[in-house]
Amino acid sequence: MIVYVLGIIFTTFFAYVYETYFRKTNKIFSYFIFILTILPLSIIAGVRDYSVGTDVTSYVLPNFQFAQQFNSFFSFNDSIYGLKGGFGWFVGVTGAVRPTEFGYNLLTFFFSKFTNTPHLLMFMIQFITLYFVMLSIKEFKKIYNISVPLSMFIYSSVLFLTGLNEMRQFMAASILLYALILFIKGKYIKYAFFQYLAFSIHVTSLMGILFVFIFLLINMKRNRKIPHKYPFFLGITLILLIAMFGKISLHIIKISLSVLPFLANHLGSFDDTGGFPFQRIIVFLIPGLTFTLLYFFLPTKKSFDFKKTNILIWFNTIILSGMALNTLYVTQISIPRLGDYARFIVILAIPLLIDQMTKTKKVQSILLVIILGISVIGYTAYSGQNEVFPYTSDILNITK
Repeated sequence: MIVYVLGIIFTTFFAYVYETYFRKTNKIFSYFIFILTILPLSIIAGVRDYSVGTDVTSYVLPNFQFAQQFNSFFSFNDSIYGLKGGFGWFVGVTGAVRPTEFGYNLLTFFFSKFTNTPHLLMFMIQFITLYFVMLSIKEFKKIYNISVPLSMFIYSSVLFLTGLNEMRQFMAASILLYALILFIKGKYIKYAFFQYLAFSIHVTSLMGILFVFIFLLINMKRNRKIPHKYPFFLGITLILLIAMFGKISLHIIKISLSVLPFLANHLGSFDDTGGFPFQRIIVFLIPGLTFTLLYFFLPTKKSFDFKKTNILIWFNTIILSGMALNTLYVTQISIPRLGDYARFIVILAIPLLIDQMTKTKKVQSILLVIILGISVIGYTAYSGQNEVFPYTSDILNITK
């Protein structure tokens, strides 16, 4: 556990240094600190044993070994796309090859030509994820005065451990987060490029198109107000309703979509395959609940300008929807993963909300976020969830 704690401390510290010198020094030094910020967690992810997290033995290692059999990327990619039923004919040391998207396949193929083990690939997946997280924070900070170290602490403590499992999806989610920031800044061509890039890593990142549609709907009205209490109570209500009726809802959705021929091969995603006990999904809900809870810390008569109001309403909508999706983990583990894209929004949403508070409330809110972040780490360690504890590394000579 000490490895993760040190990683979070160094990441938060370097993020603080980066913010301190943000726009105050030459670009080379600033970029150097930017890279230092994302290195600690990238190294931790890269040098871990294959048993730390589930994705490594699920598809990272088998697909890496499969890629070593090819001299041409296109042959490798075609073979991956030719896999049926989720498993391929090639069985590596740890298991069968799984179908993955072409962007991820390109990354895998590239590193398979330079190394004999996927450790460098594991490092690069986390490096890319953190790079786009930091890039998103940097771009959003140009619009609103958010705290860089607080944003990075939220990612490090609340999301990083899950990202050791959902490696492709988290890489896609970080790219999508950056794409969404570009969209709200009016850079639509760049948004389209990075939306496509995210899609090439994980197809579920098409959720970003839905987020954009919601943003456009919200911006059609100018005079909106944000009731300070409704987000939290609505979040609690959604969680309870989905926990009780989620199974029925998925069954109704499956029946409704069955009339669409092109979705026939995907209807299995809505099956009740069995999920987690409710207490295990709390770690997925904490980020959104924390965001909605922080509304109580705002001054009662606090008002926002048009753009900031709509951004917060947009964040609210996405985060509450994500909480509803994550609650479906009590029923199955496929559809609920879509809610992870909403959890990335919290990286920006919580610091934005805290920035609107009085000095005393800011301190109280930051302490609350720190306590909740530590609680997520502690609970994950205690429960053994995600198979990320204990951390072991042959490279660093760290054993159980």
